[in-house]
Amino acid sequence: MHRFNWFSSIFLILTLFLSGAKTTNEGLKPKEVELHGKVVCLAEAMHEKYKVELSTEHEHLYGVKTNDDKYFTLLRTSLSEALFVDKQLQEKDLIFKGRVFPNTQLLEVMRIQSLINGVVHQYLRHFYVLQSNENIGLLYN
Repeated sequence: MHRFNWFSSIFLILTLFLSGAKTTNEGLKPKEVELHGKVVCLAEAMHEKYKVELSTEHEHLYGVKTNDDKYFTLLRTSLSEALFVDKQLQEKDLIFKGRVFPNTQLLEVMRIQSLINGVVHQYLRHFYVLQSNENIGLLYN
């Protein structure tokens, strides 16, 4: 009986392999996107838009609100770090180029541009946080 179970398992695995059955994540790839909008705190945006009850003391969950009123959660990476800490950058209308992962609204930013007087400007390539005992400085390269 033990041999029958072993052969049955091998037969099933070979059948699936030869039939071309795919795993659930195979073939799913992030989608390249270009989004126009602003950095927002998603919790505050949902409070304003849907009257979600929100504590006055809350951590910011940063995301992008697009010009066509869609929301994406920002993935915090070395390329997107400036969007989390630079308040002036958060106030600007920006163009975000990056990837959105399958079955999510999670945005990995790969390039940030600004639109000034109808002209697209490369905003930054690298972002560094310079920290001293007294203040934090931002350096764009």
